[in-house]
Amino acid sequence: MAFAQTQLEKRYGCALQVLQQALNSSEGIDWTVWYTTLLLALFELLETSSHQAWIFHSQGAKHILLSLGPNNIKSDYEKILLAAQCQILTVEATFFNRDCFLSSPAWQKALHTTITHDSKIPDRSEPVVTMWATAACAPEFFKRATKAIRDHHQPDQIAELSDDLSALLDRWCKWREKWEGSLVGDDFPTLHDTTLATAGPTIYSQFLAFWALTNRFLLAIQPHRASVAETNAVDAARRILEFDRLRQADSVIDRCRTFSVSIARSIEQTTTEWTIQQNVSHEWRTIQPAVFLRWNTLLGRTIHDEAQDLPTNKINMAQATAP
Repeated sequence: MAFAQTQLEKRYGCALQVLQQALNSSEGIDWTVWYTTLLLALFELLETSSHQAWIFHSQGAKHILLSLGPNNIKSDYEKILLAAQCQILTVEATFFNRDCFLSSPAWQKALHTTITHDSKIPDRSEPVVTMWATAACAPEFFKRATKAIRDHHQPDQIAELSDDLSALLDRWCKWREKWEGSLVGDDFPTLHDTTLATAGPTIYSQFLAFWALTNRFLLAIQPHRASVAETNAVDAARRILEFDRLRQADSVIDRCRTFSVSIARSIEQTTTEWTIQQNVSHEWRTIQPAVFLRWNTLLGRTIHDEAQDLPTNKINMAQATAP
């Protein structure tokens, strides 16, 4: 076992060296460099002894992806990796209070080109890709809401952000209406948690997580909407936890569910305090910053200013990917 671990570490070290050589090369960065960076990120994510090294790898992949541009997503391999990277970048942006560049029109168009109707590739099905494409637009609004609460924005700014979050909720509603129907088909005329948990992929729980978050952030900037937004968030959290209970335990699937389950638990544990806010806040006042901070801390989400991006020059990028 120790010998196998040593061999694995040696190969991992060699992979890092080859990646750094490629990044230091005078030749342009190609897709193989991006592939390598993503594989190293996956290795760190699955290696239980790792902590946050995968974040640095994903940041390296982000810079490489940006340098290649949305118009270069052409081959099937490139589409597969873009679809996978969208999930990583969206979740990362959500938890680190950052914008997600995949929300831009050009990248949204590129994401939609990854859709396939081949039933053997569920991760690139229309419901999955469109869910993550919509989710990629959410971190920007979450970041703006965080700033509005922290900096006590004016009512007109709050109203504009509220409209944007409401529009995002409308997009989620349309997605859910279309996806639930295609998920269960004609065999299940009645929708319930057991049906959805066993018939569909984990994408539905991930959708519910973003639906819950969007409602929570709307409530955060306008507590007077608590009667609707908090109810929606709590209901989504309950369903996520029920899905988690119904699904069979599996180490890989559990990792995929961690994101949605952590959100659900944070909402469940803070709903009493958040519900009270509707009675103590005026229409144009946000939720109390201390209450918002406690929830974000429980969630594991930073609310500080966006950290400076990792260096974009090739040498420093390679150094940033080292564990």
